[in-house]
Amino acid sequence: MIFAPWCKFCKMAMPTFEEVAAPIRAAGLHPAFINCDDSKILCNWFTIRSLPTFILLNADGSFHRHKGKRDRQDLIDWALGGFKSEEKEILPPRPSEFQRLLKVTKLQIERVIDMGIKSPRFGIAVIVILILSTVVSSYFGYWIAKKFEAMRDRKLAAAANRQVAPQAQPESSAAQSDDQTAPSAGKQKTD
Repeated sequence: MIFAPWCKFCKMAMPTFEEVAAPIRAAGLHPAFINCDDSKILCNWFTIRSLPTFILLNADGSFHRHKGKRDRQDLIDWALGGFKSEEKEILPPRPSEFQRLLKVTKLQIERVIDMGIKSPRFGIAVIVILILSTVVSSYFGYWIAKKFEAMRDRKLAAAANRQVAPQAQPESSAAQSDDQTAPSAGKQKTD
């Protein structure tokens, strides 16, 4: 069950899910509570749009989202096999560390903006800092991208030179072997 502590519907569904947990455990499944406030990245990963949400994960990386009634017997029936009649969703790839940091940064910025709304002076300072950090990070990102492009170009040029060099050596060694055989051939003719 994916929930939030402030959600009144989650509070109403919590006792039902706790009752459902025992029969589900007996069937070999592992019911769990996931707090969306503590696990925002996970909730974004599953694209949680309403609370509470009941999800059943499969071993192949797919999952089923419960869309029916939320009473005790319906949840038990769904978890013990009723989910098979519902559409299977594919879990998107795990966010990269960079994507995760972007989401965390976005959440932090939203919190700071919320604080700024409560205090106008703080809000103005935050907006100025955000604008400056955006300008600096954009320039820094552009500079790093240019450095990586230059480094990539140097590596590609070095790899191309290494590929050309072995082809040039056999031709020169063949020329040397012809030079060495030519005088000996000439000596044989004179004898």
